[in-house]
Amino acid sequence: MLARHGDELQLISTDITKEQKLDGAFAKIESENGPVQCCVALASLDLSVLPQTESICDAHSRDWQRVFDVNIHGTFNTARRWLQGIRSHTSTHPERLQNVNLILMGSESGKFGVRGCAAYAAAKAAVQYGLLQSLAKDAPRVYRNARVNAVAPGAVDTTRFRDECQKFGKEWEWEECRATVPMAKSVPAEDVARTVVFLASEKWSGTTHGQVLHVDGGKTGSVAWRLGEDEA
Repeated sequence: MLARHGDELQLISTDITKEQKLDGAFAKIESENGPVQCCVALASLDLSVLPQTESICDAHSRDWQRVFDVNIHGTFNTARRWLQGIRSHTSTHPERLQNVNLILMGSESGKFGVRGCAAYAAAKAAVQYGLLQSLAKDAPRVYRNARVNAVAPGAVDTTRFRDECQKFGKEWEWEECRATVPMAKSVPAEDVARTVVFLASEKWSGTTHGQVLHVDGGKTGSVAWRLGEDEA
């Protein structure tokens, strides 16, 4: 993408857990390009990089706090700063606002839970339910046509996911994306990206608001017991 569109992209490094750094990133973009009308709150700690335990009994509060600092507090910071920018422009340059929308990144884990990492599941649930529904009621009061939605992917077919399948074996892969998934496959990363583009387009989804789009092959649940495990 950089090779093809490098002259159209601007890369800014920031820390979504630090309000001042995040504000600086938004301010730089706004000063050079105008208001951030479409914002995708994607940054978060992925489940694959987090420590998992046999039980929540063994989980450390430090890990819980770290996940919440990034995945929920960081997303909250991003959403708030985005909406603050929109509010500022409604009073100064309303003509610049056209396609105002925020897309939050949730997860199937927020719906079905993760036994080995409750922090990740709890944070994603907070994002795609509590935070989303609150913003869905709030944003249109700031700008009438503002929209807020979320995307909740299932197991996405990435290099990291394929490495995990190699590491943990076919049974793990079966549990993750086949046993409770009617389409019996992982989700192509392009499908998640296209869903974000769909929500970002006022032409395609101009009245879609306050919704969680589950991109998970129709997942119906998660495996609670492996075969023979409950007999141990």
